[in-house]
Amino acid sequence: MNKITIAEIFDFYYVTTGVMTSVENSQSYGKRIAASIDANQVDGVILTSTCGTSTRCGAYIACEIEKIGIPVVHVTNLAHISEWVGCSRILCGNDISHVFGDPKLSPDMERVYRKSLFEKALGLLEAVPAHNSSLVIR
Repeated sequence: MNKITIAEIFDFYYVTTGVMTSVENSQSYGKRIAASIDANQVDGVILTSTCGTSTRCGAYIACEIEKIGIPVVHVTNLAHISEWVGCSRILCGNDISHVFGDPKLSPDMERVYRKSLFEKALGLLEAVPAHNSSLVIR
């Protein structure tokens, strides 16, 4: 994998519960977040989701961001939901409650695990999926 350089990290991050959020509201959140990150010249997004309807909400947000040309990696352990919604880049996380970590590992080993997931996510940001398809890394 090529070495990716991160020039800057956006000053803000967005949080929504997503639980039981309707598709329409999820898309609305996504459009507003997309407009904000576009206005701030963000050029790539790593979005994490846990649980079922939260994953669906996150997937719709990811799709709205991708519609304006910003690549998104959706990190979730419920990849089938993300695929069904239409996300282009999906990274399978650890489990439903800890998608970007593993509390069973020692702190040092968990840092290694998280770094590995992050590097996979960065690689996916550069990947170009075929039209109407999803790249899923398990």
